[in-house]
Amino acid sequence: MGQGEKPSIQRIREHLGTGSPNTIHRHLQQWRATQAPAERPMAKLPDELASALAQEIERQAAAARADAEADALDARQTADELAETGEQLEAEADELREQIEQVTAERDEAVRDRSEARSLIEEFREQVKRLEQQRDDARQELAEARNRITTLTEQRDQEHSALLEAQRDAKVASTAKNDAEPGAD
Repeated sequence: MGQGEKPSIQRIREHLGTGSPNTIHRHLQQWRATQAPAERPMAKLPDELASALAQEIERQAAAARADAEADALDARQTADELAETGEQLEAEADELREQIEQVTAERDEAVRDRSEARSLIEEFREQVKRLEQQRDDARQELAEARNRITTLTEQRDQEHSALLEAQRDAKVASTAKNDAEPGAD
């Protein structure tokens, strides 16, 4: 008003730089209700004409006022309903923003969990590879040990057979020597 402009929701938002249209509308409506209508000087007409004109103007003004009041009441009701709907929508939007933040946090946590799980899986795979390599090495060592046991068993059996044969040969030789000596009978 001080700048010579009629206050509107958009002009107030531009002046403030921010603000909810619903909130501005409510405050603007309260402010307008406190404003007194501006007085205008009346033109001087002859009394008869002025009286007739005043009566007609009063009648037209009363009719226009009644229509305007009805329209204003409808407009206020519509504006109030729109403001209430707007506030509900803003509350729903805030709730949705909170839900989005929560879902985003949950998603981020799930991504971290998945990353940690992948890391653990990779560690387990590496550990499985090491264990498989150890198993393969142990199998190889076991096979080599079995081969050594088989070889040693074969050598022992051969040495035992050779010993038995040597003992038989010694017995045969001893018996032959005893038989060959005179007076052995």
